Amino acid sequence: MALDAVEVLKIKPSNRLENDVLAWAFERNGTYSVRSVYRLLKEDQMAAAMAATGETMASGDERAWSAVWKLNVPPKVHVFWWRVLHNSLPSKVELKRRHVAMESFCEMCGNPDESVYHVVLLCPVARRFWDEVKKLTGVRIPDLHPRTWVTDVLHADICPASSAATLICGA
Repeated sequence: MALDAVEVLKIKPSNRLENDVLAWAFERNGTYSVRSVYRLLKEDQMAAAMAATGETMASGDERAWSAVWKLNVPPKVHVFWWRVLHNSLPSKVELKRRHVAMESFCEMCGNPDESVYHVVLLCPVARRFWDEVKKLTGVRIPDLHPRTWVTDVLHADICPASSAATLICGA
């Protein structure tokens, strides 16, 4: 407690002699609202849930977003990958998390968790697709980590830009 008092005493008062005001840090106008608290709690809940399911949330990763827009792909593919980056595609895992679906298993192979990662890379149907892509184009899908695969695809040292474009379009 004494340590807090020392820190408070270090604060220098303003020369303008203005009165202090209460301000809510999570609103631009400084006014507290239930709406802003709800939004703050939902963001925390979303981040915790995504960390628990292994999905990636890269909304703050400006480099990833910039890399998406630099790829030579159609505009709708840019939007699609933006949705993947923000975990806003209706995979069964996501629908179950949002209490929309009761189960999260893959209809194609029976895997208990149908995440976007599973649908794009792990499902036997996806694996057959990527084997055909490799035969036709020579593009090989690199080994990608389940938690970071969405942004790993965009790093040139992991996946060259031409391969990344093929992978994102194929997804």
